[in-house]
Amino acid sequence: CVNVCIYSLILGIALGYSRLKLMQLSFAGLLHDVGMAFVSDEILSKEGKLSDEEFEKIKAHTLLGYKFISDNRNFPNDIALVALQHHEKMDGSGYPKGISGEQIAELSKIVAINNVYCAMLRKMSYRASKISYDAMKEVLSETSGKYDKEMIKVFINTIGLYPIGSFVELSDDRKERLSDLLTSVSTLNIAGGYHLSDAFFMGLDIPVNMVKVPLQAQEFALGDARILGKLR
Repeated sequence: CVNVCIYSLILGIALGYSRLKLMQLSFAGLLHDVGMAFVSDEILSKEGKLSDEEFEKIKAHTLLGYKFISDNRNFPNDIALVALQHHEKMDGSGYPKGISGEQIAELSKIVAINNVYCAMLRKMSYRASKISYDAMKEVLSETSGKYDKEMIKVFINTIGLYPIGSFVELSDDRKERLSDLLTSVSTLNIAGGYHLSDAFFMGLDIPVNMVKVPLQAQEFALGDARILGKLR
């Protein structure tokens, strides 16, 4: 939830939100999954596919979270709505209400994108975690009608295809961890028609090198003292 909060705030800042709206967005990001506290640990920790009945109980966390926040008068309804709507989709295929388009609150649209992205970065009992590049690609593969297109564009432009800290192999076969020397200087066509920033590594005294492939951290040559230094 903390990561969802942070990524959501990054989008809110990029969208020019006021301090008050950013504060609401931060609470919404932190509390969007509070309803999960009312779902049994047996279901949450289950390995393998959930039964239809178990999945319905998981889906109920949106309603439970909405009620919990609504009953707390210290929070505005905008925050409760995010708990209720963060699994809704623009095309009406989400839950719990199956609402669509402008029926979904703006803050809910932001948290929905960041929630699915951050979920893919986490290791779950039934699947391995994804690297940021693969998570980004999967989010983009679902953008056709499911998430707000303008929010997706802001998400890509702010988070980046290869976020700071990503491990990559460059076109000259060097393996690097992208740091503050990362800059976007090209575009890459991705499914859905978006022109996304591709990442290049800028050296101080070397030519610009294109990122060839993203890497898992364990794919680094950890015996290389230079690489080890970058990881500390």
